Amino acid sequence: MIYRVKTYKVSEENLELFNEFFLQYLFPNQINHGSHLIGRWVNSYKNKVTAIWAYENLDHYEEIERKIRQTKMHEEAKKRKKELPELFISSSQEFWEMTGDYKEKERDSSETVDI
Repeated sequence: MIYRVKTYKVSEENLELFNEFFLQYLFPNQINHGSHLIGRWVNSYKNKVTAIWAYENLDHYEEIERKIRQTKMHEEAKKRKKELPELFISSSQEFWEMTGDYKEKERDSSETVDI
């Protein structure tokens, strides 16, 4: 399993518009092609949005992205984005992997704690 961590630098005045664009175009196209959204957050200054997506592996991510670029919704999103004010100032993306399975360890350690 890999995780794509995508962070956008946004302007607070366009944050709501960016969220609407995400919900109308990006989210459904990703989900319809097999992406799994772990979560999406905004920082307390309302100037950064981070989304974490899960994929089986890098090939799975690339396959989904290839399929998305071929969709009518992707073309509609590109067209709509040109009509809107700048939705984000910049973006960055990294791929992360888990360092271990901690859920099992949490359960084991919680059973042996003495108070």
